[in-house]
Amino acid sequence: MGSSGDVLISLVDLLAAEVSPAPVVIDVGQLDRTDLRGTVVRPVALERVGRSRRGGAILDLELTLEVTTHGPEALATIERHFVTIEQSHLAARAESSFDRRPSGFDAAPALRLLVVAPVSVSLTEPRAPLVTQQPVVEVHFVTQLDGVLLDTENLPIAGAVVRLATTGVTSVSDKAGRFQLLTTTGARGPAPIEVTVRGHRYSTEVEPRPTEGTSTPGPAMVVLDPGDRRHESRSDMRAEA
Repeated sequence: MGSSGDVLISLVDLLAAEVSPAPVVIDVGQLDRTDLRGTVVRPVALERVGRSRRGGAILDLELTLEVTTHGPEALATIERHFVTIEQSHLAARAESSFDRRPSGFDAAPALRLLVVAPVSVSLTEPRAPLVTQQPVVEVHFVTQLDGVLLDTENLPIAGAVVRLATTGVTSVSDKAGRFQLLTTTGARGPAPIEVTVRGHRYSTEVEPRPTEGTSTPGPAMVVLDPGDRRHESRSDMRAEA
């Protein structure tokens, strides 16, 4: 029956122990209401109050039960119910319900009270996967690859799309033929690039060399022949003056 059902059964057992031998029954819509006696407990609402943490994640609910007493001892019985609930360990509270009349009880006049009891439901929280091996961290240094695109007459090629083949990062050459790309391959070898210009594609590998007298890489001079329709190119690794 779940946590709410456990609270319902606990309340019924508590009330029954105080009014025995008078009956205390649960109504789930199957009672013959034409000749009721004793006490009837009927769940009417289960509402969310919030969430809390008490040894784990908890969903806090409130269960509202309607308690009705029938027969010649109805007044004395419901008074005892008020006292029992007031002193109970269920942290429930009893409230009058004169403005609420349950459907189906018109043939059997009754006295009524509402019992509101807290219900706690444990929630399962997602857990991080168990790590059984030490993590391996690979560090790749990111370097900037500067280059200049030239045609066979050493004139700059503007508007060419330069793509780093390993990562797909692209750049477009400016009026001076210059382009810039970020790469992680510079420390391990030349960087493969693809150049698309005027409908032709060229593949090459470029690796900037330090400018003379410094440790700073100079731009790679990439010379393309736009008139060559074959898939080829060559690169000149001279540092720009």
